[in-house]
Amino acid sequence: MNISEFNSLVNEIRIAVTYYVKELFDNHPNEDFYYIALITSGEAHSPILSAWSYQGLYKLSENDKEEEQLIKWSYADSPYTMYKNDYFHKVEQIFESRDIEDLNEKDSNDEFDFRINAMVAAMQQADANGVFGSGESRLNLLINVEIMPPDETNVIRAKELNPKNSKILPIWIEEAGEE
Repeated sequence: MNISEFNSLVNEIRIAVTYYVKELFDNHPNEDFYYIALITSGEAHSPILSAWSYQGLYKLSENDKEEEQLIKWSYADSPYTMYKNDYFHKVEQIFESRDIEDLNEKDSNDEFDFRINAMVAAMQQADANGVFGSGESRLNLLINVEIMPPDETNVIRAKELNPKNSKILPIWIEEAGEE
């Protein structure tokens, strides 16, 4: 792994996440966010960022409890999912410049790990900088790097990215985790 390329990718992802989350929180100051995740495909394509707040969930589900449970953790149903967001333009360019399609299996796996690990490191750095809040609000916010369709590695990363005393992590594992 080229450390310089890795650090550059981590930095660009962290910057994009930081701006996206700041804008999200600024535009929705009265909402209680419980989920923010970088979402990528099973091929580790350029990520998108998705988020959920309780207020967004209640509004979208029209307070239907069954519907709430169906969409609560669904990145695709979130009103806050950012597809092709301007903040992620540089990230997307870097991902597109790195070949993953025409590699042999070992090199493809190495590139996949490179990309996922960069996303995780970026989320860790953003978290350390207080981007996702602090104190009680952070304990009630799940952050993650998720592969879609979901697999068991999403749980591993969620445990790595969230505080040990997280209040939301056990709920997410029970309701959405692929253990």
